[in-house]
Amino acid sequence: MEKLDAFYPQDKQRIFVNRTRGLKLLELVKTSMESGVRKHVAFIGLRRIGKSMVCLEFMRRNFKEIPMVYLDFKKLSFVPELFVRYYIGYIIYWLFGEGIDPQRYTDTKVQIDTLSKKIPNLVPYITSLQAELEKEFPDKAGCISKAFNFPEIVAKELDKPVMMFLDEFQEMMEMDNYKEVKPVVDKFRSFLQSQSRVVYVISGSAVSTMEYICGDAKSALFTHLKEEHISNFTREDTWMLTKKIFRQYSIEAVPEIHSRIYKLTQGHPFYTTSLTERVIEMVKLYDLGLNEKLVDKCFVLELTTPNSKIYSFCNYVFNESIERARGSNLLRAILQTLSKEDLSLTQVSKRLKRKTGVIRNALKQLMEVDLVIHEGRLYGFMDPILMQWVRYFYRGIEPGSDIKSRVLEKLVEELEEKYLRASSELGKAKEYELKAKLEDIFGVRLKNYLSKDGQIEFDLIGEKNSLIHIFEIKWRNKPATYKDLEKFLEKVKLSKFSERPKKLSFISKSFTKKALRFAHKNQITVSEEGLDDITKV
Repeated sequence: MEKLDAFYPQDKQRIFVNRTRGLKLLELVKTSMESGVRKHVAFIGLRRIGKSMVCLEFMRRNFKEIPMVYLDFKKLSFVPELFVRYYIGYIIYWLFGEGIDPQRYTDTKVQIDTLSKKIPNLVPYITSLQAELEKEFPDKAGCISKAFNFPEIVAKELDKPVMMFLDEFQEMMEMDNYKEVKPVVDKFRSFLQSQSRVVYVISGSAVSTMEYICGDAKSALFTHLKEEHISNFTREDTWMLTKKIFRQYSIEAVPEIHSRIYKLTQGHPFYTTSLTERVIEMVKLYDLGLNEKLVDKCFVLELTTPNSKIYSFCNYVFNESIERARGSNLLRAILQTLSKEDLSLTQVSKRLKRKTGVIRNALKQLMEVDLVIHEGRLYGFMDPILMQWVRYFYRGIEPGSDIKSRVLEKLVEELEEKYLRASSELGKAKEYELKAKLEDIFGVRLKNYLSKDGQIEFDLIGEKNSLIHIFEIKWRNKPATYKDLEKFLEKVKLSKFSERPKKLSFISKSFTKKALRFAHKNQITVSEEGLDDITKV
């Protein structure tokens, strides 16, 4: 297990929580694979949400039963010649290698030496590939094809099926910069489709890109993978995680502490772990009493202190996403504006004094890199914790490490007034979770909808078997009223879907009695709190 421990440290193994659905799905893939049926899976979710841990935990539980390979595409080069060496090298490392250094197996000599001892029949495959790679102008497309075919060749020699875990899969599209191999996803698909002994589990944190790769009819991988969205923990799972972390330090926290951490982090595993560890540090180092006020202070410190875990993560996500969106000062200005409150397109346009067309295009860019989400007429951050970090960052606030400083006290007061009150509403991460659940319930891909003239907008819309599914989501503390449903129905009547067969659904925390009567009369499905009753009319 030394090899796996290098990628999945034991301290992380000890605090693994739930993810029962993802593990069951992988068990189904394993069982099907053993009976000769291949099912490929794609895990999709925001960064540090737990996609990799689901895969690594499954590997830990099944490491001795099935040949498995794990590659993090974030760590690979996408110069085609280098990618080929790395891709093949990691496969050889996981299946035949020793130690904790997979990089060593990217060397062709090491690959040949290893295979000579384990499977000599494969040596000619590597030597011929090496000969091609050493040419002044190698056949890049041919070399990529040989790399993608390698898992099947190995599985045939082993006479065993192989599971390939490809993390941050979307990064592979970087190779599309080389016209000889473009489009690389098409080449990958041809081997995924033709191989009989290899199952692929891909994952990615570029949500919009991954949804296109897996679910868009124009994508080469459309219908080839079962999409599974990984979202934030529930309250119960968050409590389980925080209890495990506290107990590692012999600390028993009262329920109010676990609830406070959940409310601040909204169940995001990375934020939850980072905040809990900061709280423990303050309790242990400074002998402070464990209470909700201390948790609030630690949350602010994590968001405002350079080099803290949450600060560093938010800083990375923010800058890396801006770069992917071909960042400009305008994008940063929009995010700074949205960090104060959710706004409509017109409101953003007026505040930044730019034309709505320019702002619309910029917002689209920000949505494509998963920084911004669109609900109703409003735009806001997908990640509410990142939103709070941006708010602090652009104010230049850094209270220091003094737990008793006036600045920190003031920021905690603001936290109570703005962030905690807002987090009782539907968070952006929660919106994404609802979308994923609805797609799972109805078996249909859902997207935001805006008519060409910009007059009609629906939160989510999708089509299956000629039936249009239209959803309105109003997740507020106050009940949805009959006027809310009346407006929704009026929009439908004015839309291009008015004469099409359709199913209308309205989701809210609660409804007034008059709203429920209106929904029943007009055949609008309603769901309160959860989605258990969403299929009932």
